[in-house]
Amino acid sequence: MGIEIISEEQVQKGKVILVKVGEEVKKVLFTFHFLDSLKDYKFQIKEVLNFILHPDEVVVGHGGRFIAHKALNGYIVRIVYEYEDIFPVVITLYVANKERYWKGGGIYADKILSRF
Repeated sequence: MGIEIISEEQVQKGKVILVKVGEEVKKVLFTFHFLDSLKDYKFQIKEVLNFILHPDEVVVGHGGRFIAHKALNGYIVRIVYEYEDIFPVVITLYVANKERYWKGGGIYADKILSRF
């Protein structure tokens, strides 16, 4: 399913992006902390949207947060997010050794798209 960015708006906590996936249009909030991490790792926002909307697995993190995993060449991209009301708030992103966090794929403690 294709991902189309419809609009971006700067807000107090970061950037709200309206994204179209199939026929659904929803918003995702990316915190300033996440946006800094995005620059550090040289990922594009659309690429990360694909990672969180189509992850290889999602595990439960601390404090009711979720962590979406995307495998990349012996490493995984870990994207930490939570929900504010009904939309996802992406907290941070980092790349880690796959052996440390990978659960084997196909595990989904949450699916953002199923909440759309």
